[in-house]
Amino acid sequence: MKAITHRHREARKMKRGLLFDKRGEKNDMISPIIIYTIGNILFFTFLIIFIARVSTGTLNSEQLYAKEIALLIDGATPGMELEIDFTEGYKIASKNNVVDLKGNLEVTKLVKIDNEANLLMVSLSSSGGYKFHFFSDYEVGVGFKLNEDKIVLKIK
Repeated sequence: MKAITHRHREARKMKRGLLFDKRGEKNDMISPIIIYTIGNILFFTFLIIFIARVSTGTLNSEQLYAKEIALLIDGATPGMELEIDFTEGYKIASKNNVVDLKGNLEVTKLVKIDNEANLLMVSLSSSGGYKFHFFSDYEVGVGFKLNEDKIVLKIK
């Protein structure tokens, strides 16, 4: 029998590589690495999308306008007409290609009100928007003054 030295054992280990275990049988180490890598790629993709949405101010502005409009509706009485300065909202929407500053695209997508469900939705980006409930049962109509960058709410 031939004596196997320590150097020979190390050389045999190097030949086996990552795919084989100590007994020389194939070891499946690649699939957990691939799963881990795909998981990380997905996580960081969603993280970058979220950061991009927050950094443009879209998410915060949608929340701000939705809550402000809902508070105004809840504090209003029938027959009132409320004007809200929407300059920043128009700028963000034009940056996201929802509407341009001349009003050539549909501005009715920016603020929608569902009177039956008492639900208000402000959308300053092409995907999604921020929904907020209001409490009053008044019928609310939405209008836009593009030359003044204002939204007009008519409470009936």
